[in-house]
Amino acid sequence: MTTREEIKGEWLLQREKWGLAGWELKLSRQRRHLGYCKPVRRTISVSLLYMERNPFHIMKDTLLHEIAHAVHFIESGNTGHNNDWKEVARRVGCTPVRCASLEGLRVPEGKYAGVCRSCGKTVQFYRQIRRSYSCSACSPKRYDPRFILEITKNNF
Repeated sequence: MTTREEIKGEWLLQREKWGLAGWELKLSRQRRHLGYCKPVRRTISVSLLYMERNPFHIMKDTLLHEIAHAVHFIESGNTGHNNDWKEVARRVGCTPVRCASLEGLRVPEGKYAGVCRSCGKTVQFYRQIRRSYSCSACSPKRYDPRFILEITKNNF
């Protein structure tokens, strides 16, 4: 799996390449995000919990994704995943999509899990569930009560 040294080394190369002097890399215990960019604070964060479970190429793409947000902010003052950001993402060398592909992604176990009775897909939740969710594989466009996830509490 990915080590701190690998990500820090890649960060140092990319920070220099994209003119991010004064920006900081933080390694977080975040469970809900692989990474995030806080442009006003000049901070990029990558999740240690995802790093422990996933290969370097996935975490490098995450780091580049967040760097694309930083570069986009510097160039335009904007954040988000609009078409201008996608162009910056391509230039930086990451996959120009809002969220990482779940294929092959190993997600940290949450406090709760939702299981689809139809297809068996499991979704991790990190906070108490206050509403019902339907399976995104069986009903990708919107909530569908036919595919409600059955929520259980994980035992740690």
